[in-house]
Amino acid sequence: MSSRDRLPFQTVPAAPAVESAADAPLQVLLAARSLGPSPELFHGAVTGELAGFDELDGSPLVTSPHHPAPVPARSVVELLPSMAGRPVVLMFDGGDPSRPLVMGVVYTPRPGAEGVVPADALAARPRTLVLEAQDDIVLRNRHAKIRLTADGDIEITGTSFTTRTQRLLRLLSPLIKLN
Repeated sequence: MSSRDRLPFQTVPAAPAVESAADAPLQVLLAARSLGPSPELFHGAVTGELAGFDELDGSPLVTSPHHPAPVPARSVVELLPSMAGRPVVLMFDGGDPSRPLVMGVVYTPRPGAEGVVPADALAARPRTLVLEAQDDIVLRNRHAKIRLTADGDIEITGTSFTTRTQRLLRLLSPLIKLN
């Protein structure tokens, strides 16, 4: 069998007899190294680009160092048309560069964009958001928690509590306990 006919997975030839069981893994590695990599196969991840989607079947089209022109690919993650032009991580099924597999979209943060919501995203948000549950609703992060219980209690827990109002702040309760 020539190096061009090699399969992606090959059996390792029998290693010569070893003197001790501790030497056996080294002998297997040496025997596998003698096979050498197949020049037609590519193992590992590369960065490519999501070029768009096929008009007929909707499959993603990607470019990579192996394919400067867009080629159809499969994907392990959901890809949206808005992601076209974004960098993607590619692997190749069976090491075959003609069978790209999109592993994910590369996250590229924009400087100064943390916490900034584009105006068009605000327009798509509903005016009212209703959360309903049979029992409790809990909003929690690292040091703060808001809990709405089924019996009507509201519990706010945090390192500090601030309220700002431009008008009168009313606390309506038959009993108010401070500290």
